[in-house]
Amino acid sequence: MAATLETYTRDIIVKKLRENRLLLTKHGRLSTTAAQFVPEIELPDGTALYSFGDCCPSDNFGRATNPSTLGRGITGKVRNELNDTELAKQAVRTCVQQLVGCIDYACEQDWGRFQAITHVQVDINAAPNLEGARVLEISEEASRIIHAIFGDSMAHTRREQACVTLPGDMMTMLSARVRMRT
Repeated sequence: MAATLETYTRDIIVKKLRENRLLLTKHGRLSTTAAQFVPEIELPDGTALYSFGDCCPSDNFGRATNPSTLGRGITGKVRNELNDTELAKQAVRTCVQQLVGCIDYACEQDWGRFQAITHVQVDINAAPNLEGARVLEISEEASRIIHAIFGDSMAHTRREQACVTLPGDMMTMLSARVRMRT
């Protein structure tokens, strides 16, 4: 049985973000590496697929105490320690928050244009010995938050990968494919 598409409004999205201790970000405040989106393909039914790429944005959760790294985002490699896993999950939550801000910008705050997040990819800056179960646990956080915000109708595919390094030493990156009415 196919899921019924829900109708989204900006107020509903803001409320769901708040329920998950997240905020709707403004596109203009994002770092230059974050929130780049491009129309990928226009479909005959009047919709288009957009690709969104998003590094974990500036959020002052920087793990280092060096003041020059504050405001750069959550950086560093994820190791097999609980604190690292929890910090990486926070980084992924922040990436999803930024993704929602990008969608808000791309649909010009008209959430009636938004239809679905069809695919999510989570890249993790992994230490060489990071266990696969930790990679999966971190990436599942992205799907959990997307589901919490958008509900049961937001089924999507997901891919996760442990990377040797990420740009700017970011701890996580998230990219997504989103379907919207043109």
